[in-house]
Amino acid sequence: MQNVHPFTLQVPPTALDDLPQRLDNTRWPNQLPVDDWSRGVPVGYIKELAAYWRYAFDWRKQEADGSRRVCC
Repeated sequence: MQNVHPFTLQVPPTALDDLPQRLDNTRWPNQLPVDDWSRGVPVGYIKELAAYWRYAFDWRKQEADGSRRVCC
């Protein structure tokens, strides 16, 4: 069994400053003929996740909340 150590999430401002632009400029691949997970993550799922990161996810709130979490 491993020891448990505190983990503090700290994302540098420079990593987030251009994130919206990087997400907006993503070049998405074409969807594969199958629409399931048998050949990897479906493109539509990743697009939804990127949109969530772009418009809804609060990185700074996660930092604040994350300081109370413990990770291995």
